[in-house]
Amino acid sequence: MMMPNMGGPKKRKRRLLGTVAQSLMLYSVPAWANAMQVAKYRAALARVQRKGAIRACCAYSTISLDAVQVIAGTVPIELLARERLELYEGSRGEETRKAARLRTMLRWQE
Repeated sequence: MMMPNMGGPKKRKRRLLGTVAQSLMLYSVPAWANAMQVAKYRAALARVQRKGAIRACCAYSTISLDAVQVIAGTVPIELLARERLELYEGSRGEETRKAARLRTMLRWQE
């Protein structure tokens, strides 16, 4: 993401750009979800997500991944991939989506 940390787009546009990048990372999760068991691949996706979260909340680059995800309100990418895989494997009803998101939020809080 090429945007200055200070100035540039407003918070809403920064979050939108972060959400778009996250959606691209999660594209076709059922095909590659097993790769999230490899630490190297998890770290690569987390690096990209961290940069987007830093830009979304205008933080310094020295902030930790966990802190910037909480401040930006960004769920960790590995948990989102797991949620999407659960939705793909199960039924796709609205109640299932809500239940999957609740499980994801509980995992994140752990």
